[in-house]
Amino acid sequence: TAIFTPSSTAEYDVTVQNSSNIRLRRGPGAEYDELVSYIPNETSLHITETTINSFDGRPWGKTYVNGLQGWVSLNWTYRAPGF
Repeated sequence: TAIFTPSSTAEYDVTVQNSSNIRLRRGPGAEYDELVSYIPNETSLHITETTINSFDGRPWGKTYVNGLQGWVSLNWTYRAPGF
């Protein structure tokens, strides 16, 4: 079972940067069910909350895709400098 660090509610935008699939999940970890199985490369996402999955050390961001709220791995995104 994963344990998560306290969340941050700082909001910012990221862009998907991955040649493979990035998924929207029900919770902040790969062990959660997929809500959206494919988010295209270069898609802009607005992150409303972040946390770190202590099991694998990955950062996760809460966002909306196609009207569904869920979590994406921030390892597959980039944030414009200065934001």
